Amino acid sequence: MAQLSMEERIAGCLIGGAAGDALGFPVEFLSAESIFRDFGERGITDYLLTEGKACISDDTQMTLFTADGLLRAEAAFGDPTPDEYVQSVYESYLNWVSFQTGEPLAPGVPASSLPDIPALRERRAPGNTCITALLSGRCGTFERRLNNSKGCGGVMRVAPVALLLAQRADCSRARADMVGARVAAITHGHLLGYLPAAFFTHVLGEILRGAPPERAVEDALFAVRILFCGSADRSRFFSLVRRAQELARDRAVFDDLDAVRELGGGWVAEETVAIAVYCALRHRDDFEAAVVAAVNHDGDSDSTGALTGNLVGALVGLSGIPARFLDPLEGKDVLLRTAEQLVRM
Repeated sequence: MAQLSMEERIAGCLIGGAAGDALGFPVEFLSAESIFRDFGERGITDYLLTEGKACISDDTQMTLFTADGLLRAEAAFGDPTPDEYVQSVYESYLNWVSFQTGEPLAPGVPASSLPDIPALRERRAPGNTCITALLSGRCGTFERRLNNSKGCGGVMRVAPVALLLAQRADCSRARADMVGARVAAITHGHLLGYLPAAFFTHVLGEILRGAPPERAVEDALFAVRILFCGSADRSRFFSLVRRAQELARDRAVFDDLDAVRELGGGWVAEETVAIAVYCALRHRDDFEAAVVAAVNHDGDSDSTGALTGNLVGALVGLSGIPARFLDPLEGKDVLLRTAEQLVRM
């Protein structure tokens, strides 16, 4: 694996996630049969542009609001506690839901530092679970669950947790993983709505530190077993990730669609993460192949594309992402500026 700077990996992760999101967004609700009929034998491989832009979905919107919350916590507290990080991210999400619904911010909720641009204000198929949870007036926690959802809306937005906390020598991996899980639990109350977020935070953090992706996945499986020991629900997640590893290694697997279909549709968090793990392990050095594999299936194409793009973007760095995925990307300037702000020298 090439030796890349932290700056390169962070920018690659944010841009890569947005690129996978934008590639998959137009086909999110299409069957694989329809995708291949409409776009050819490889499926969708290039952006479907709207007025010259590759539109991001709510996945990238909420990822940026996650970063906004984390950065505001650091500005306010210097050395934030997990509670302070999570509260600040929750407040940023209240800004996002205000953008989505037109409802004014409640008194005392600080305004986001993100620019008020159409890419962040327009409704891009936002998840009902996120909207409903954030309009409830309460911040979801492990103990105070707002619902029993294990949808992928919790995990698809947590990459900035890894990007920021992996750089902090005073932040243990377990602490970072739990912040990732707690950020997901703000809106998603089922164990499998937030456990995959801890796992994803760990994998991404190890990749940022230069670990090979196979080792990052193994380390994350071990870490999450310890963090969430004693839960019967976790076996479903572990089994899916193990199967993703096997499929990625199996040279007899020639069709990514067959592998992805075995792992699920990606509508729930454990399937989204498993698909991203498969695509990242199978196509670790080829950003295009990874995101194309991640979005051409029957399920939640923008979220599987986003997580795959996060992982492979961090592996190959910004310079490893083809220019055609960067130039027309909506919100590119905000993403690159956010990446710069997340870097801790």
